[in-house]
Amino acid sequence: MGNKFEIQSQIDAVELELRSLREDVKNTEKEVNVDEVRSKMKELEAKRGSLIKELAECEKPVEQTETRTALFDAEELRKLAKGELRSITIGTDGGSVGVGKIFEQVAVKDDLLAQADIQFGKDALTKIPVILPLGDLTSSTEGTTSVTVDTDAGISITELNPRAYPRVLPVSAEALTVGVVDIENRMQGIFDKAFRKAMHKGMIVGAGTSGDAMEGIFTNVNNAISAATTAGDYPARVLGIGTSAALTVAKLAELAIKVGGLDEEYTIVLSPSVYGALMGDSSTDDSTKLYKETLIRDKSIENVKVVVDAYAPATTAAAKTALAVAAPLGRYEIGVVKAMQIDVIKTAGDKNTYFQAIPFFDGKQADSRDLYAIARNPS
Repeated sequence: MGNKFEIQSQIDAVELELRSLREDVKNTEKEVNVDEVRSKMKELEAKRGSLIKELAECEKPVEQTETRTALFDAEELRKLAKGELRSITIGTDGGSVGVGKIFEQVAVKDDLLAQADIQFGKDALTKIPVILPLGDLTSSTEGTTSVTVDTDAGISITELNPRAYPRVLPVSAEALTVGVVDIENRMQGIFDKAFRKAMHKGMIVGAGTSGDAMEGIFTNVNNAISAATTAGDYPARVLGIGTSAALTVAKLAELAIKVGGLDEEYTIVLSPSVYGALMGDSSTDDSTKLYKETLIRDKSIENVKVVVDAYAPATTAAAKTALAVAAPLGRYEIGVVKAMQIDVIKTAGDKNTYFQAIPFFDGKQADSRDLYAIARNPS
C-alpha cells in the first residue's frame, strides 16, 4: 500500500484517462470503437474503485478509546427493571464522550450521513462554529497595504439550534426480567434506526422550521428559487427545464460537469422515480448510452456519485421544484447536543416499561451557494 499522495496521484491519472475516453466518444469527427471504449472504461473504473478503497484505508483515523459506546448496558437494564434507576443521562460532564460515539455509529451506517460534518454543542442553545473556505487567491505587489479581505471565508457561527427528537420504546416485563439474550443491543439497534431515519430524512427534505429543525438540501434549493418569475431569475447553479419536459441523461451530465471541477466532492441526490425517468431516456447517441451504462453499473456520471434516495422528492411537473440536487455533503453541518437523557416511564396497570430517549440535533448546508440543482422552470 502506497502513501495517500501516491494513491491520489494514481486516481487522478485514471480519471484523466476516463475523461479522455468520454471526450473521444463525444467527438463526432473521430471514429471510435464503442465496444473497445466500453471495455476500457470498465477496466479503468474497476481500478479507480480499488484505489479509492486503498486511499480510504490510508486516511482511516486512529480509533480513540471512549468510555461509553452505547445507550444501554445489561447492568443498567437490570437496575431499571428493579426501579433502582429512574433515568440515564449520557454526557453530563459536558464532554462529547458517549454521545459522540453513539452518533458516530448511527451515521457510519448511512452513506449520506457518513459524509456530513457532525459537530457537538454544550446544550440546545449553543450555536455551532462552521469554517468556510477562502476564495481564490490573487497575487499582489510588494509592499501593498490594500489586500482584499475575504468576506465569505473564515470561522463564523451558523444558526444551528438543536431541537428535541424524542423516541419512545415499549419493552415488556418479561423481556426485562426473564433475561432475553442481548436485549441491550437489540434496543440499541431500534433507537439507532430511529435516529438515523430522522437525520437522513431531515438532511434531504427537512423543512427547517421549528417542528422539523433540520433543513434539507432540496428544501434549501426550493426556497432559493421560490421567488423566481422566469427561468432567467434562477441562479447560475440551478439548471432549469420546462414543466412538461422530461429530465434527460444529458441534462444530468450537464449538472455533473458543473460540479465536477469544483474543489469539493459532490454527490447528486435524486428520487427513484426521477432515476426511472432517466432510464427511460430514448436518446440514441453514444454518449447517452455510455452515461446510462455507468449510471446503472456504478451510480455515477462524469465521475460524480449519484445516490437514488427514497426520501428525495418524486418526479413532478410542479413549477420551481428541484428534481436533482448536487451537494458537497461534507459541508452539510449537523449539530448535536453533548448530553442525552433516557427516561424510564412506568404506568399503573401497564406491564410495559417505556424507554424515552431524547437526543437534540439540527442540520443544514453550511453555505447555500454550494448547492447545484436541476429544477422545473416557473410556469
